[in-house]
Amino acid sequence: MLNEFLLFDSFLEQRLLALEARYGRELQGLQSEKQQLQELLERQSRLVTQLQGELGSSTLNSTVLQRQQAVLTDTVQQLLAMVNHCNGKAEGFTFFKREESLSFRDCAEILRSGVTESGIYSIRLPNSTQTVKVTFYPFVLQYLALGSFHLY
Repeated sequence: MLNEFLLFDSFLEQRLLALEARYGRELQGLQSEKQQLQELLERQSRLVTQLQGELGSSTLNSTVLQRQQAVLTDTVQQLLAMVNHCNGKAEGFTFFKREESLSFRDCAEILRSGVTESGIYSIRLPNSTQTVKVTFYPFVLQYLALGSFHLY
């Protein structure tokens, strides 16, 4: 009977060791999974923080662009008021008169050629044989000191 008890005790001890080994492996697997989830959570937190910063920056840029758009709108309205006030003429320049058959590289070349009348002129596109028709306003161009034209 003592032999049977020792055999049974040995069997239980081996079974207990096997269970401890199995649960030890499961515990290590769970700890590894926990570590991976914590790292993933940290990466996601950093990304959320980065996205919040970019959203704030985008909102600021949008506000700046809206202000610039408002300033440009006011400027265009002022120019339109000036044109309407002049009733189509200003200092001897007609705002729109005729279509010109000459072809130029750009509005600056039209102005340099001595054109003083508004009209539709042809401009050759760079690196192309294509020409486009533009409305040229020398008075506005001289007033703004910029190239002013509208494509048709």
